[in-house]
Amino acid sequence: MIIKVEPHNPDWSRQFADESKRILAALEIVNPIIQHIGSTSVIGLSAKPIIDIMLGLTSIEELNQIIPPMQSLGYSYVSRYEDTMPYRRYFVKYSQDEHLPYIPVVDSLITNMGDVGYESFIHVHSVVIDSEFWERHLAFRDYLRHHTNERDKYGAFKLTLAQKDWQNSLEYSAAKHDFIQEMQRKAITWYRAKMK
Repeated sequence: MIIKVEPHNPDWSRQFADESKRILAALEIVNPIIQHIGSTSVIGLSAKPIIDIMLGLTSIEELNQIIPPMQSLGYSYVSRYEDTMPYRRYFVKYSQDEHLPYIPVVDSLITNMGDVGYESFIHVHSVVIDSEFWERHLAFRDYLRHHTNERDKYGAFKLTLAQKDWQNSLEYSAAKHDFIQEMQRKAITWYRAKMK
């Protein structure tokens, strides 16, 4: 499997803005904070063309309330990772006209959605505001936005990995793990100092 990593596309910001309006309108009942995260949120950074959105809510109860409205927007609710991340509700929008309303925790068919013809283009990570997940993702994004050398180092690393043929996207993610962990440690230290 070839992982598609592209040069930064200015249109990614517009895609985030357009999708944010739809999500905020559908989730008026909980009024989330919405953030563009991930590589597509960092100008100048090469990325897979997938818009990562983070929704900040005030409680786990609110996380559960947003599942039906998100499904009504054409998102698939992916619960399979909640055994390790019970604090997150994860939604994916696929390129097909038809979406899968629910992808369960255990589904032998759906090990890697790309393998069965489903290519995602928006991921929504819903968590409680000020949680560890919330802070880590904002810190990493802002650190890369403010440290162009680190941004470029990360981009070059991803482009190198994208030259390889991977069994699936999980194997690609695993190959980035140690690099990202180290950079996230630096990002969180920087972010906390900045927030004082």
